[in-house]
Amino acid sequence: MFMVIGPYILEDEAGVSTIEVPPNVGPNIKASAMSQMEAAMAALSTELSKLRTGRASPGMLDHIIVETGGIKMPLNRIAVVSVMDPKTLSVNPYDPETLKQLENAIVSSPLGLNPKADGERLIAVIPP
Repeated sequence: MFMVIGPYILEDEAGVSTIEVPPNVGPNIKASAMSQMEAAMAALSTELSKLRTGRASPGMLDHIIVETGGIKMPLNRIAVVSVMDPKTLSVNPYDPETLKQLENAIVSSPLGLNPKADGERLIAVIPP
């Protein structure tokens, strides 16, 4: 019969102590830390892409939710956002009938953008 003295020290009835060596947990800890760090870096990258720096970036509009046909979807699933020049974004919807809903969603976002319809796409100028 063993008696537990410490977390890894066991003592038998004769008073002989033995040390129990835990399994090698180093690789598990490292793998867990690596996956958590990669997730943190991905989250930071996503948040930084939303920042307004005075320059047009397609990621600026990723957080905008558009309601079309009674379904709410992220803007990047309804349209392709591209940079025309450093101060201008182009929003090309997959379905041209959703142009008005896209425009309303962008205008109502906290970005302060006022896109203009240009045929079957929206042009949004980034204010300084």
